Amino acid sequence: MALGLAIVTVWAAAATVVAVRARRLAAPVAERWSPELEEIWRPILESKRSLLVCLGTPLFVRFPGYGFFRDPKANDWQDIEKSDRIQATRKALGVPEILPSYNFTGAGEASAAFQIGGLLATRKQDLLLTRSSILSWQQIGDSDVVFLGPPKFNLQLQAAAMTQDIVVEPEGVRNLKPAAGEPAFLEDRIVAGRTAEGETHALITRTAGPSGAGELLTIAGNASADTMAAAEWLTQPWHAKELVGKLRGGSGTMPRHFQVVLRVTFKQGIPVQSAYVFHHALR
Repeated sequence: MALGLAIVTVWAAAATVVAVRARRLAAPVAERWSPELEEIWRPILESKRSLLVCLGTPLFVRFPGYGFFRDPKANDWQDIEKSDRIQATRKALGVPEILPSYNFTGAGEASAAFQIGGLLATRKQDLLLTRSSILSWQQIGDSDVVFLGPPKFNLQLQAAAMTQDIVVEPEGVRNLKPAAGEPAFLEDRIVAGRTAEGETHALITRTAGPSGAGELLTIAGNASADTMAAAEWLTQPWHAKELVGKLRGGSGTMPRHFQVVLRVTFKQGIPVQSAYVFHHALR
C-alpha cells in the first residue's frame, strides 16, 4: 500500500526532470521560428483572443493522514464511488472520509507546456497557463485553448461538440473514418511490468472552438510521453517541416483544421522515437 501511494510523489517529481530535457531541446526563440512553425501556429498567432495552455489534471483521491491514490479508470467522482480498488483501499486504511485532489499532472504534459510556452511566449502577450480542473466554459468561449493530455484528464473535451474523425480510447487511437489503406485502430503497447516503456500513439487535433469562434488545439495520448513527443512536432523546426509537408499533401494547401496521428516509442517515460502515421483534414 505504501508503495502504491508513493508512486504519486515520484510522478510529480518527474516533471522537474523532463523540464531539463525540454530546456536542452530549446534553441533561441528567434532561430526556432521557421516558416513551417509560422504556418502551423498562424491561426493562433494572428488571433486577437488570449491563449490558454491547459494542463490536464487527473483526479486523485486523498486519504487524509496517508497520501494520494489514483485509479486510472476513475476520472470523476461518480467513478470514484464505484471503484472497487479505491473502496478496498479506504476500508483497509479505515479512513471515513476521502477527498478529491487535482494537484498533479503527468511529466509529459508538464514538458509539453514548457516547450509550447517557450515557443509562443514572445509572440503572444496574453499567454496564460491553467489546469483543466479550474478551466471554465466562459474561458473556453473567450480564448483560444491548447489542451495537453487525454480527454479523461480534460473533461471539457468530452462535453464539447467537436468534429473529430479520430479519437483517443483507453487502449489506443480509433479511426472513425478510415480512408483506403488506413488502420481502423492503432493499439498502444506497454511493456509488461514496465509502465514507463512501450509504444503508444499521440493525436494532435486543431479545430474551431465550441461556438465556431476561436481555435482549440489538443495534444492527447495515453502515456504522457506521447504528449511530450507531440509537442516536439509542434515546436521543433525539423519536425514542423515534415508535418507541414504531410498536411499540405498533393494540394499544396495547409488545412486550417486537422488531426494527425503519431507513433511514439518511449523508455523511462521519455520519447526516444516518434513518426508520422496519417492525418485527416477536418471540413
